[in-house]
Amino acid sequence: LADSALVSIALGIARAADTTLLSAIVASNPAAFSLGAAAALGVEFAELRALVGTAGSGASVGQDGTLRAAGVLAELTPTIAETLAGTFSRAAVAVHEDIRLVAERTNKQGELILTCWVNMQALLPLPGAFFKVSA
Repeated sequence: LADSALVSIALGIARAADTTLLSAIVASNPAAFSLGAAAALGVEFAELRALVGTAGSGASVGQDGTLRAAGVLAELTPTIAETLAGTFSRAAVAVHEDIRLVAERTNKQGELILTCWVNMQALLPLPGAFFKVSA
């Protein structure tokens, strides 16, 4: 039971971190993706990655079976609708060291509701390093 709770908490914190970072990137209103704009940042092409959101904009599967968005290697995410490309290695999420766990017993059989409270902040030292990929 403890292992199940810990796995759920860890996966929930990971999903919250994804939401925090991707929401901050979307809120920064990224420019449209182009290879020229990426080159102007001075990054290597191999450093670029994309995340395809629930709308699936600009995504395609190549003959080799790899997911790409605007030619950039991509992965799927349920966190946002948009498709983003950029240098994700230059961003992070700060997680406060104090993570609070509240356990609420719901009945006499010992069923619990676990609620985890955590503070996070997206760290985008170079917000221009992300782009929106459109269809």
